[in-house]
Amino acid sequence: MLRAGENVGGFLKYSHHTNNSENIRTASVYGRTPGSAVDVLAFVTDRDSGDLRKPDGDPFRFSSSDMLSGLFKVNARIATDQRLTLSAMRGRSTGWHPFAALGEDVAAPTAADITRYGYDEAWRRKVLFRDQDDDTYSIKWRYAPAGNPLVNLTASYAYSKTTQHDVRTATASSGFLGTLGSESWVGYRDQLAEVRNESVFKWGPVEHLLTLGGQYHRNDRDTLMHYKASVRDATYNYGYFQPYYMPEGGQRTTSAYAQDAMTIRDVTLTVASRFDRVDTEGQPNIASRYASALPKAGHDYSGVTYTGWSPRVGMFWKATPQMALFNDISRTWRAPLIDETYTVQGCATAASCSSVPGTSRDLGRERVNAVRGGAIFTTQGILGSDDSAVVRLTAFHHNVTDAINLRRGILYDGYVRGGDNVSPPGLSNYRNLSGYRTRGIELESFYDSRRFFASLSASMQRGHRRGSQNDPWGPDEVVSTQAADKLIVSAGVKIPEAGLAIGWRGKFVARQDRVLPPGNFYRLPPSAGYGLHSLFMTWRVDQGPLDGLEARLTI
Repeated sequence: MLRAGENVGGFLKYSHHTNNSENIRTASVYGRTPGSAVDVLAFVTDRDSGDLRKPDGDPFRFSSSDMLSGLFKVNARIATDQRLTLSAMRGRSTGWHPFAALGEDVAAPTAADITRYGYDEAWRRKVLFRDQDDDTYSIKWRYAPAGNPLVNLTASYAYSKTTQHDVRTATASSGFLGTLGSESWVGYRDQLAEVRNESVFKWGPVEHLLTLGGQYHRNDRDTLMHYKASVRDATYNYGYFQPYYMPEGGQRTTSAYAQDAMTIRDVTLTVASRFDRVDTEGQPNIASRYASALPKAGHDYSGVTYTGWSPRVGMFWKATPQMALFNDISRTWRAPLIDETYTVQGCATAASCSSVPGTSRDLGRERVNAVRGGAIFTTQGILGSDDSAVVRLTAFHHNVTDAINLRRGILYDGYVRGGDNVSPPGLSNYRNLSGYRTRGIELESFYDSRRFFASLSASMQRGHRRGSQNDPWGPDEVVSTQAADKLIVSAGVKIPEAGLAIGWRGKFVARQDRVLPPGNFYRLPPSAGYGLHSLFMTWRVDQGPLDGLEARLTI
């Protein structure tokens, strides 16, 4: 970031967006000691905005933001072959928001609510005020002795903490049991440690890049909410308890991995494997209806452990100076999350138990077999001696088995809603389904020259589930979260003498009608296709009294 021969620098940046009256202010200062033994960077950004306006002019309510973030980072070269890096980041955001950002407008208040509470308060009764803080601290040490290609050692440790406080307006109803109640407090803490070494050596005609490493990741979560409707109910701990869908708990992942990238002439074969051990433990809910001792409830918050290997094989072949082919095959897995393991439903008495009240400690690992392949084309001198182009084509196929999913609809084979059959006691809230397959293709291409530039990218995805999320024994159905087909095109001209670049960008998204039928618990509604056109201009000054100034305009 520093210019040649300079030891101190900085920049100021201001942006304004007219749609939502957003202002973004950024300032940074950085410097280094003579000889670059130590360098320091400080960075701060403040962002505030009003609600977005939709194309019809109506506001997208509660899309405003008020955020402040900062970064401080130090690099110290403590020896000729060692470097120590320290960093600290902090961010805070506040504002009125929906419980979950699902891309939908908040339901409008009724005319009666507006009359009773006033226009602004009637809207605020639909949402909550969220105050969120994020802190991250990290340290990294690198040791790379000159003349020893077998040692390139990196050790790092990072700690992050996120706290979130949500509170609803005093006039809000006493409900919202399923959306964090009238007030809630959530805290996440993550610790991540890693040691990794890279060795470069040659064995016969084969060049090796061998990577060995280990990781430890600990995640802990604290939750609490206030539910005003239950302040007199002892089974709800008089209104203060953990949300049944956001239980407290912790998860520890201990991992070791090895990867060898073997190159002979124009072919690189990469073989890798990773071992993970995941230990998950829940904390019993302080509300007795969600931590019941009744056998019918199945509320078991004790720990569970998962272990497994994740192998991968990949190949990269530089077939010609202009074309390279690549492909890889991997088999990996994930352990159930804290939510998936310890989410429960209420069971205050044996007669009032939910049909699926239990924790889900008997879940299997979710697995995925992934295959990817493609080609990269690079060329120069297409229309002149100063231009270049890159085209990348990628195809992929994912086969997910034992997919972890909520237990809804047909609870077990032979179950009939409203029938005489009775669900087994303590039926778990989550289960493993057969899984699904997704496949797709992605195209990326870029052209650049001294005077012109252009790009084109496209993506398509299809997916089908074996059975149904509601009924694993039913007919196959589409994957409800598959992305719509998308095409992005841009083109422009550069005027180097004036420091100008002017261009157009078009984003075209097809309609998404590959959705589940109406009435399905997991249905996402179909969406119409759309096109978004942008005109942009960049002006940069590289000499004179305004040297370093850059201005951008986008419509």
